[in-house]
Amino acid sequence: MSWIVLAVWWGNAAAAVGILPALLFLVILTLTMLGGHAWAYRATRNASDVDPARFGFHQGTYLGLLGHLFLFMTAIDSTWSIPPWPLFAALGVLTLALTATSIAVFSGELHAAGTIAAAIIVFAWSRVPPVTWAPTILDGRRGGGGVRAGVADDHAQPRPVARRRRWARSARCSWPTCRSAKRRAR
Repeated sequence: MSWIVLAVWWGNAAAAVGILPALLFLVILTLTMLGGHAWAYRATRNASDVDPARFGFHQGTYLGLLGHLFLFMTAIDSTWSIPPWPLFAALGVLTLALTATSIAVFSGELHAAGTIAAAIIVFAWSRVPPVTWAPTILDGRRGGGGVRAGVADDHAQPRPVARRRRWARSARCSWPTCRSAKRRAR
């Protein structure tokens, strides 16, 4: 029922509120639902001597993937997904929440489904923005962390080879002479 209410609200009022409050509401609703299902599963499992695979709360956690569906709809809309940082933050939180829930309910399939859904959302977003977002798109497709491994590592200045050789020679020396060899190498 809560997902139907969210869908109606998303279509009617989310644009008036803005992207950050809308995504925050989505994340809180998804976290509440995943936490509730994990708690109910664990409480029922601990209170019973029956085989844990028979409990019905295990499949209810898959409803958390509906949060990824809303993020997918946000990702394919260019007015909502550029800049992508709020979308990616919400995607990261929901994917981590699905991973934690999959551990709590012993469901590797839930973890795989959340990871696949996140990859589909990133791929769908990469088809939307203009060419100015190309470095972000390439980094997202390669699995990088945005600026972490993007352009910054490509422009790092390597040390000269001769200097590295001098350092290798001086590294073999004993402690008192090592310091003076390092000073001479500079």
